[in-house]
Amino acid sequence: MTAVMLYTSMRLLGRLACALPRRAAMALGRGAGEGLWLLARLLGHGDFVPGHVRAAYPDWPERRVRSVARHSVRETVASIVELLRMPLWQTPDAPRVAIHGVEHLKTALARNRGAIIVTAHYGNWELLAATLAREVGPMTVLIQPPTQPAFRRLFDELHAHAGVRAHSNVGLASLRPVLTTLASGGLVGLVCDQHGEGSAVTVRFLGHEVGVPTGAFLLARRTGASLVPARMVRLPDDTHRLEVETPLVLEEDDARMAQSMMDRFAAWIEDRPDLWLWIHDRWAKARRLPREHGPIPALAMAVAMSLALALAGNPADARGRPRQVPPPPPPPVVRPAGPPLLAAFPDRIEVRWPSSPGLQGRIALPAPPEAWLPLPDRQAILVHLPRRQELHWVDLSPTSATRFQTTRTYRDETLGGFDLVLERVADRVLIGYGRTVVADLGLSDGTWRAGFDRPDQTGHPFRPWSSLPWQGGFLTLEQGQLRVETGRPDPRFRGPETRVIDLPHPVVALQTMGRDGQVAVLCRPSNGLAALVELSGAQMQTRRILEIPGAPIALGRLGPDRLGVVAGTDLHVVSVAGWSVRSRGVRLWGPVPPLRVHFPLP
Repeated sequence: MTAVMLYTSMRLLGRLACALPRRAAMALGRGAGEGLWLLARLLGHGDFVPGHVRAAYPDWPERRVRSVARHSVRETVASIVELLRMPLWQTPDAPRVAIHGVEHLKTALARNRGAIIVTAHYGNWELLAATLAREVGPMTVLIQPPTQPAFRRLFDELHAHAGVRAHSNVGLASLRPVLTTLASGGLVGLVCDQHGEGSAVTVRFLGHEVGVPTGAFLLARRTGASLVPARMVRLPDDTHRLEVETPLVLEEDDARMAQSMMDRFAAWIEDRPDLWLWIHDRWAKARRLPREHGPIPALAMAVAMSLALALAGNPADARGRPRQVPPPPPPPVVRPAGPPLLAAFPDRIEVRWPSSPGLQGRIALPAPPEAWLPLPDRQAILVHLPRRQELHWVDLSPTSATRFQTTRTYRDETLGGFDLVLERVADRVLIGYGRTVVADLGLSDGTWRAGFDRPDQTGHPFRPWSSLPWQGGFLTLEQGQLRVETGRPDPRFRGPETRVIDLPHPVVALQTMGRDGQVAVLCRPSNGLAALVELSGAQMQTRRILEIPGAPIALGRLGPDRLGVVAGTDLHVVSVAGWSVRSRGVRLWGPVPPLRVHFPLP
């Protein structure tokens, strides 16, 4: 099979993973895993995975060893199929996950110090992070970055579809997003069952001495965050159960903490040994032996990466040359009416006008966007691409509604941060976080100044993305809760005048309604629908609730008497006066919902 034929076949299989129903896709994945197992035996490498199982459990009979190894390969490929289906995570076809022991996590988060989720390569650990990001709150994970740029782009896009912020665990720069997340009371995920390099302690794990990294313990002691073990268990019907366990006892002795954590992992593996990643040779470095390579990990990775690249839309053909993209069609004659919706996808931003369904535009991006700032008076938008350390100025001219291009690109190492906020102050755009300005851009003359910190000179507190002015103070969305704060909030220093508004469901977005201080809040109930709640401006009490079909994504104003709710791939128009859906299910996007949607001010 030539390279072109292989690439074409993998691309078709990648699209098939999302096009098929979930049960059919999972059956296809298990069939592929069974094929890998049989192929390894035919090529004489049938003892690659069983050898790892046998090293951990030398007393097991050979029949059980091979059964566990075989099921592990099948479950690994099934998890890869679920990873490829992450673009459907916000749709009704997404698997619902039952969470057991969530009270341990809520207790840890109630301390406002954040929580560090420690887990192993057990079950579908990627689905674990996506579930916590969807059901509990924002999730930041540290990963070992792939060496291939194409693979790196793939994982960036799949994590973005799942609502997970993934950062490289290489270098001191990786600590900044982790510390920022923990300081805001968020969740950080670490996979801690592989061999530890550098700062590590030696403990016993499944009968062997292994090195365990101590970074999670150091973070917990420095920040006061809780170390919460959690695992994802696959059930017979291909649903999942997320089990959150009691936090680890924080001690000064790293070896004791590491042994306690690895004992938890060992208990999981003894409970369901087929769910651990036996393809990885955990004992190679512990035994000081060269790592054995076999066809199963190579073929599994090739199949997974090819499928995922096909799903993500690989920008290069099989020979590695850039693919020639046909020019966009000429712009329509009809001029757009009203403000557009801006929808962010991993590789583009789409521009749609609800009042003119035939008009649409697309801004191609070389990397996933982290933040954006619309500039309505200049018919432009600033887009932050932290993976490229770039800030793009894109013109949104109403005379060319489909030909949006980057006219200016600002590139600087200070733009590599993943928690930067873009905020306009008069005729300048400040880029920074907390009270630190790392760069600024002059809108009138285009001057760019970067590479400096000046918190004492500006004293400018950046308003978090999820805050709105309200009656002299701010409404802030944090960890799915709605908070009322007086004055201008600072993400690092919370004032005493703060109270939490209790709502029956986790909050996704909020929008002031412009009359009598009333606020519309978009929530995510447990029934898979979206709930739009109207709060009274005087006492912030629930007045009316409107159920809307689909997974909630964004909320904004379409006019003085209309609200827009984005649920899945649809836009619902809600009448403020009648508190009813005036227009149901205006489908604006294809099968994949956007990551987030911005409603510019009229």
